Amino acid sequence: MAFTLLDNLASALSGNAALSAMVDAKIYKNKPLEKCDVDLRNATNKSLISCELQDLCGQLVAYDPVFVVDIRSRKGTDGGAEYCAEIADAVRIILDDGFTGAEVLKVQGDVVFDKNLAAYRCRLEIYCHVKISYALTLTPSIASSQAAGTEIIFTATATPSQGLEYRFLVNGPGTGFVARDMTGWQTRNSFSWMTCDQDVGISTITVQVRGGISKGAADQSTTANYTITATSVGTAPTITSLAASLASPQPPGIEIDIICTASSPEGNELQYKFWHQPPGASYWKDLSFWITQNWIRWKPKLADSGTNSIRVDVIDGKHAGKGSYDARTTISFTVAP
Repeated sequence: MAFTLLDNLASALSGNAALSAMVDAKIYKNKPLEKCDVDLRNATNKSLISCELQDLCGQLVAYDPVFVVDIRSRKGTDGGAEYCAEIADAVRIILDDGFTGAEVLKVQGDVVFDKNLAAYRCRLEIYCHVKISYALTLTPSIASSQAAGTEIIFTATATPSQGLEYRFLVNGPGTGFVARDMTGWQTRNSFSWMTCDQDVGISTITVQVRGGISKGAADQSTTANYTITATSVGTAPTITSLAASLASPQPPGIEIDIICTASSPEGNELQYKFWHQPPGASYWKDLSFWITQNWIRWKPKLADSGTNSIRVDVIDGKHAGKGSYDARTTISFTVAP
């Protein structure tokens, strides 16, 4: 793989017209010193670049190769020092975002005089990280769904597995539906999730993996959805009806009350969330968020002409959480211009 990357590195440099012009298109691979003197003397800009593989670090297929961009120049009255530095700066800019197949972590090197060449050189060391493809799975210790308060252990299995670090994130009701880093990068391939009432609903568990010595961003990730239910207390509420104050159809612009009749056997306070699906749409628009009022006022627009769907979710706070529902029902309503 590292030798393929050497080709990619050389292509990234030679493919840049400005850099290529600076060295008269003399961008080589593994160009030894004893074979470059003629190039420097005869070239207009008296400069060239040799791309070389310096070292192989890391495990298996070299996650972290180190390359050298060996810049050699005699151009200028100073023997090539200033022009060599200009070429080095141009190379740094080109490689700032990496090149095909590799993330560039660090570039370092100084311009020095080489007496054997009678010219100035800058051996830029290019430290890279190669993103490796893994066979990656994420498995919970017990199947979804489980009640709040249950401890669930998620285990990641990656192949190849040598030298990896893992990071686990949770995105769900308990995190405000924002991905929260639960572990930081660690060598352990498992994460223990102690659930609570705030996690009731559906959460997405993500594991990220990265390898090599100079570990940077995640190489790969996978996810698993998991449902947490409220600890059962008595009987969940039920919906008796969902109705509109005016019979369907009605014209756009008229105000229509959507009323839900529901009850809790334990007498718990109910919360309602009303939704609207426009004609032909695959998505639902939240009309109310969670409210204790059992009705909303809906004013359809001209764009709502056709068959609309109105839905309500009901919870009592003792069973399903706000990321789910205890009871749900839907009605249709036609808007006719």
